[in-house]
Amino acid sequence: VETIEGIGTGFGRRLKADGIRTTEALLELCTTDAGVERICKCVELDEDTVRNWGTMADLMRIKGLGGQWAELMWRAGVHSVQDLSGREITALRARMREVNEAEHRVAELPGEKRVSRFIAEAGRLTPVLPDRG
Repeated sequence: VETIEGIGTGFGRRLKADGIRTTEALLELCTTDAGVERICKCVELDEDTVRNWGTMADLMRIKGLGGQWAELMWRAGVHSVQDLSGREITALRARMREVNEAEHRVAELPGEKRVSRFIAEAGRLTPVLPDRG
């Protein structure tokens, strides 16, 4: 679960103590308000932070899309795999580059071919997070 950016060892320890050991387990809880509330209580953080972790866990279902790229995509405005599946590659990469230049999130941006694969795979995944507009 610590592979999600922002969780780290401290929050990771708390989550594991509550039985939330994997990104998949965290994502499953983030599909319901009650699950989000459980995580919020466990880590003593706000709902927005926990839902953001859920978004990153959702994106990490895509093969090759690790924690840092998931965080960069989230910061670039991607809120779920279904959201990613509808993105235009050139605009998304430009936004990711803009965010990264301002915030220095990753050492290397994913290339056009890789982002294209991420978008295609996102379109094949079953949506799990509720659409929050």
